[in-house]
Amino acid sequence: MKIEIQTQIFENDVLLKIRDRIEHARKEHPAKEWQGKGIDWAFKALRMEFIELIYALDKETPERVKDELLDVIVVAIRMYKGEWE
Repeated sequence: MKIEIQTQIFENDVLLKIRDRIEHARKEHPAKEWQGKGIDWAFKALRMEFIELIYALDKETPERVKDELLDVIVVAIRMYKGEWE
């Protein structure tokens, strides 16, 4: 039971971080910047985030890697929601 509570707290923490990062990303890069650019453009944005993640894995701190992972997740969510259409 204790493990389940810890897992639930962890999951909520991760979801809150994703929510906060989405809010930040939408302020910095509003959906209107994505609209009409097409799926190829969206995949390029995702690819760039992966490149930044790979660089962080090779050269940066674990905290920076986590930041880049959040960025990849956020771009993937925005793609899933069709913000590029």
